[in-house]
Formats: sequence, C-alpha cells, structure tokens
Amino acid sequence: MPIEDMDNDGIISSNDLELNKIMQELERAEEKANAQKNMAWIALIMTVFFTGLLFTPIIPVERITALSNVLDWFYITQASIVCGFMGVTAYANRK
Repeated sequence: MPIEDMDNDGIISSNDLELNKIMQELERAEEKANAQKNMAWIALIMTVFFTGLLFTPIIPVERITALSNVLDWFYITQASIVCGFMGVTAYANRK
C-alpha cells in the first residue's frame, strides 16, 4: 500500500507515516476478523448440512454407526470453532 498524504498538504510528514501505519494495522485487523467470521459461518453451515445429510436415507445406519467416533470429533471441533468465535467476539466487544 503506497504511503498517502493524509492531511493533503502536499508533504508526507512523520504524522502521515504514523497515520498510514495505523490504517494498515486496522485493515489487517479487519481482514483477520472477516476471515474468522467466515470460518465460523462455514463451520456452522457444515454442521447443519452434515446433520441433515445423516438423517437422509442416502447414508445407511451401519455406516453412521461405524463412523460414530469420527462424527463425535467432527461435531466437537465444529462447535469449538463457532463457540470460540462467539466467545472471543463477545469478550472483545465488552472491553
């Protein structure tokens, strides 16, 4: 990102450099927050999708029984991602 003249005086001063640095940090923080939000939404959607898929006749009960340990871990990890995001967001908004 090029350094911009923040106060439009035609001179890039140390204040402009500091403001550009702050703006870049804010943009990175926003990108990180958006990536975390997208990850939480995908985890939530996948949990709902796979739960619905398990209740369809496409997957036999024997296969679900055989994969029960894997499915347990799947639900735990997906719930951890969603709950972690929600908890950290609530904590950060409280400060």
